[in-house]
Amino acid sequence: MAAAVYGLILTGSILAASGEGERAGEILIFMVLTLTLFWAAHVYSELLSQWATTGTAPDRHRWAAEMRRQWPMVGVCAIPAAILLAAVVDLIKDGTAVVVALTVCSTELALTGFVAAKRGGGGTIARLMSAAIAFGFGVALIVLKAILH
Repeated sequence: MAAAVYGLILTGSILAASGEGERAGEILIFMVLTLTLFWAAHVYSELLSQWATTGTAPDRHRWAAEMRRQWPMVGVCAIPAAILLAAVVDLIKDGTAVVVALTVCSTELALTGFVAAKRGGGGTIARLMSAAIAFGFGVALIVLKAILH
């Protein structure tokens, strides 16, 4: 779940920082490349940390397992990426795509918080609180976009 939250916040941050005149295709490419870079860095840093702690160098099986474990960081951008792609093929305007994608990121954050609390055995109040806290990160990104642009 942590990788998904990081990926959503990173995706939302990229969308929030994008300027009014930027093309959806450019934002999409930057988003995917940035998420992939962060994913690779998370895989590497986790394996490096384990190596330093255990004294055992990671083998290819451990690399593959860690790559799969961290993949949600990139995978969570699928819906926002699809929205930006809709703008690339002129189904919606670029600016609209960015706003909708950012809203979707916020919603995905809320759902991730809810599901995490549910998996952890939290009751209804805990699930809603977790969703609200995660949604708050998304709202903060929307507010930052409004302030920046």
